[in-house]
Amino acid sequence: MLQLTVSEKGTGSGLLARLQREVRFLRGLGLDAHLQSFESGSRRFYLCCVSPAASGSGKGIEVDVAEVARASIAIAVKETVLEDWEPRLLTRMIARIRPGYRREDKARVHQVARAIAQRVGEDAFSERSRVLQRTLDYLSEADFLQLDGFVRFRLKAYREELMDCVRQAVDDLEVEKEREELIALLKEFIQGRSSEVPVVHILPAGEERFRLVDQGGAPVEAELFNDFQWDLVDADQVDMEELLITALVSIAPRRVVCHRPIETGDIPMVADVFAGKLITCAGCELCRGPAVPGTEPPSP
Repeated sequence: MLQLTVSEKGTGSGLLARLQREVRFLRGLGLDAHLQSFESGSRRFYLCCVSPAASGSGKGIEVDVAEVARASIAIAVKETVLEDWEPRLLTRMIARIRPGYRREDKARVHQVARAIAQRVGEDAFSERSRVLQRTLDYLSEADFLQLDGFVRFRLKAYREELMDCVRQAVDDLEVEKEREELIALLKEFIQGRSSEVPVVHILPAGEERFRLVDQGGAPVEAELFNDFQWDLVDADQVDMEELLITALVSIAPRRVVCHRPIETGDIPMVADVFAGKLITCAGCELCRGPAVPGTEPPSP
């Protein structure tokens, strides 16, 4: 008979339900499997006993009892780590490196960090994807697993990987907050200006460049788009959208028309700064390709 014990502090996880599920699975294989639980202080212990079924009562399935039982217990432990422990670990890590964050910012970082961790876990060489194997390796050496100690000492690399996910999420949030603050500042700047240019058209100019013209087709702010500026864009020293938004903010038009193949999704910051003022041309002699359903053509 194989006996394996798993212990956890408190009863807030789904470990017991997962172990019960695995015991039912083992019974379905024709094995004699039982789960007992008992408490001692603040800890709860789960004793799983597995042995071959009595002669004549099995289902004819030949299995390595110890191997299958360890795999079942390891699956329950792995799921508990990733589903129950991981969110708590992320919360602690965020509080440790950004204690001054507001609750909503911590929640945003937590959501992004969890998504990053899950994406990282799709890599077979990630520590997150190795939690199951590390649990199996441990249970092959020991018949007692203390979950909190296991996470702390045997999954150190996994916790370090999670911390990297948190740091990336924090960086993403701070970049996004800077972007939001810049957009708010640019909106305020535009609203405080009066413009003599009612409409500016963004036209494709080949090689991922653009040009700006007024309603009559005359170039607008052409000096901003000299060869030097485009050389910086080509060298990735200046972002194309940064150059575009600099020109549009300086002009502060009351309306901006985006002509195909340039889409508003290609210029998200421009779309945010000029929210409510930016439209996509539905098709004209200046556009390439068919009209875009549901969009507005420029006024004649």
